[in-house]
Amino acid sequence: MKKETIYKWIIGILLVINGIQLAGFLFAPKPPGPPMHEGGDFRDRAIKTLNLDSEQKELFFKSAEKHRTTIDSLNKKQKEIIVSQFNNPSETKLTTIKEIESQKIKATHTNFNEIKKILKPEQMPNFEEFKKQALQVIIR
Repeated sequence: MKKETIYKWIIGILLVINGIQLAGFLFAPKPPGPPMHEGGDFRDRAIKTLNLDSEQKELFFKSAEKHRTTIDSLNKKQKEIIVSQFNNPSETKLTTIKEIESQKIKATHTNFNEIKKILKPEQMPNFEEFKKQALQVIIR
C-alpha cells in the first residue's frame, strides 16, 4: 500500500471517531440541574415534606414570597457592593458585604420560625427534614 492510501484511511478513521464523539455530545441526555432555589420544585417538595393543608399552604407561600423578596433585595445590594469592591477596594465595603450576608442568614432564620409557627404538633417532626432540604438548596 502506498503511504498516501494509508494516510487517507487514517484520516477517514479519525473523522469517523470525531463524528461519533460529536454525536455523543449532541444526543446524550442532559444531566439533571441543581434544585430550584425558588418556584415550584422546592416549594412543592416542602409542602409535601411538611404535609401542609390548604390554609397552611397559603401562609407558607406568603412567607416564602416575603423571604424571596427580602433575599433578592439583599442579593442585589450585595452584588453592587462586590462589583464596587473590585473596582475600588475598601474595608468598609468588605464589612458591608459581611453585614448583608448576616442579614440574609437572619432573614432565613426568621422565615424558618414563621413556617414553624404555622405547623400543627403532628407536623413538627417533619420540620427538621424540611429545614435540612431548604439548607441544601440555599447552600448549593
